[in-house]
Amino acid sequence: MEPEQQRKKLEKEEQIVRNVLFKSKSLLYGHVRPHWFVQLNYYLCTLLASIAFIWHAITFLILLKPGFLKRHKFIDVPAIVERRGSELGFLRDEFFPILKTFSGLGAILWLILIVSLLLLWRGKTYYVYIVIGVIVVYVGVLLSLLGGTYFIEDTTWFDKLTLFVILTLTIVQNFIFHLTQPKVDRSKSPVQE
Repeated sequence: MEPEQQRKKLEKEEQIVRNVLFKSKSLLYGHVRPHWFVQLNYYLCTLLASIAFIWHAITFLILLKPGFLKRHKFIDVPAIVERRGSELGFLRDEFFPILKTFSGLGAILWLILIVSLLLLWRGKTYYVYIVIGVIVVYVGVLLSLLGGTYFIEDTTWFDKLTLFVILTLTIVQNFIFHLTQPKVDRSKSPVQE
């Protein structure tokens, strides 16, 4: 193949990739950029939720394959987790599978929250229910599986602040959505006009 033909073929392939990426971006984010506060809210909540998701995913993977750290870094993860579990009042072999389950569910819930933030960008007011629902389910799973002592002693301040900031920004954004939406006069029916 001649160099000119290779260049044209490569340009055509690049154009196809650009079109697919542009269509994907348009599908996810729409064609209109939202208000600056919505953008700030979206980026901040996405950053915090992404950090929480990565933390839970890494924790789940470490608990899923605890031998990896023992082989490479000589850290006995099951022994550390079991010791902390007994300090929290769990039975010997009970805490490790519960913590693994919570980490896996936590990663899934944070991922759902990240995806639901796209609804915020698109201006859909029902995103609030998804975000608040995910936070309530997350805290409920944490308290039911691991207990209040784990939440108070072992949940970091960063995690607690992340939950608080996302919840607060979501409520503020919902309030702003309702203030800026045009008022609809429902007293007149279409038949009367």
